[in-house]
Amino acid sequence: MDNKDWQWFGGGFAAGVIIMGFIWIAMTSHTAKVAVSDTGTSTDSSIIASTTKRVTTPNNAVAVNETSTTASGETISTVDQSAGIIAYISSVTVMHTTWIAIKDTNGRILGAHRIETSGTNVAVNLLRAMVKGQTYQAVLYVDNGDKAFSSKTDTLVVGSERAPVASTFKAQ
Repeated sequence: MDNKDWQWFGGGFAAGVIIMGFIWIAMTSHTAKVAVSDTGTSTDSSIIASTTKRVTTPNNAVAVNETSTTASGETISTVDQSAGIIAYISSVTVMHTTWIAIKDTNGRILGAHRIETSGTNVAVNLLRAMVKGQTYQAVLYVDNGDKAFSSKTDTLVVGSERAPVASTFKAQ
């Protein structure tokens, strides 16, 4: 191999290491504490619930809206939150090993986090930061058993109307 071949090899290796690092960060488990105090009323139905709450996230962002969706026992709730590289999920109820995927308005998945059991205050690391003023969606996918996220092979969780079990939030 001449010098130019080694440069290509070294550059490709470095790029691979960086990409694997981002994937590892997206797949590792992180939780964050979120303080919640009710400041309004709630409307509840079997499909969609919207609650006005004052929420302080770990980076001191205050959100005032919480949305949730429920279907077949699976639920997910989010709040409006600060733009950044982590999306916070208020609560999630699952029946199986499930992925929480964060989508932008174009349907691109910014990151996913696997959960084994239901939980609260779940942090989803993103590969690209959320943009202030943009709306995002947290969507549930049941893992196909390989413990690797794929929107093509993992099963989208849907309700009776065939709508995804999802919750929208705005980056502030």
